[in-house]
Amino acid sequence: MSFRASLCRWCPKRDESLEGCRACPRFKKYTSGDEAPLTSQDFCTVCLHGDDETLKVFCTRNRYYQQDSDEDFDCYQFRLSAVENA
Repeated sequence: MSFRASLCRWCPKRDESLEGCRACPRFKKYTSGDEAPLTSQDFCTVCLHGDDETLKVFCTRNRYYQQDSDEDFDCYQFRLSAVENA
């Protein structure tokens, strides 16, 4: 899908098969036509790093600075959990 080239700039799956993207909140949003902004909750619950203590400070700050934005939440550390891809 064309949106992956511009909106999934940090995702290692962006050049792979779309099948691996089906559980991603960004994929779900752009294939459903949903207009609501994506939130940190949408991403953090399916992120491989969701419980990573070494990223805790980074993730907390990232969520804080983006929480009141009317734009989609974005995180260059987001990696779709392997469990969600199965």
